[in-house]
Amino acid sequence: MRRNWAVRFLALPWAVFSAAAFAAVAPDALPTPIPTRQDYFSIPFRLDPSAPGAADVIEVQLHLSTDRGATWRLAQRVDPQARQFTFRATDDGEYWFSIHTLGRGGPLRPDRPEQPGLRVVVDTTPPVLQLQASRGKGGEIVARWLIEEPNLKPDGLTLQYRTNPYQPWQTIALDRSKLNAAGGTSAGETSWWPQVTFERMEIRAEATDTAGNTAVSHAQL
Repeated sequence: MRRNWAVRFLALPWAVFSAAAFAAVAPDALPTPIPTRQDYFSIPFRLDPSAPGAADVIEVQLHLSTDRGATWRLAQRVDPQARQFTFRATDDGEYWFSIHTLGRGGPLRPDRPEQPGLRVVVDTTPPVLQLQASRGKGGEIVARWLIEEPNLKPDGLTLQYRTNPYQPWQTIALDRSKLNAAGGTSAGETSWWPQVTFERMEIRAEATDTAGNTAVSHAQL
């Protein structure tokens, strides 16, 4: 089989991803998965007019795998001038995509998927976040959280407090090395001493996953 260098995926304008996701990929390497909370999106592509056989291409095909390459199926076929596919995910999960071209009177290139040219992780489910707060024996504030989310961002937890509903939120510095995560669950706690006396304190936690879904929980003292 020969690789199809005449057509390639372009950067997804809707996605949250790093530029490295579309850097040159070694032949046996997999592209970086791109997370999104959208279940309907466009997938742009570019047909290189200078590539051998590009002038004879009459159809561009999008092939799909939902089992990490074990099986593939034809998802969509478009005219080369369309320059994009549209795709709707039926469920959350990882989707692998491969592009193929059909020439005038010629075979499909490549004749079957070798590896994905694009990986997209569809995640429409927000994290589940629980927050509890209490006062310690020394008067410090103790906040405990439990997050159920398999794709939590490394910096995906923000903790804030305020002692007056008309004041801005104060962000609490967290030691990320103490954020315990295992099996899609992250649990931890932190403590701090308030800078002023107060009658009522509101504490707010926000958890964000890699697709941009968020969950917010509040606690009061």
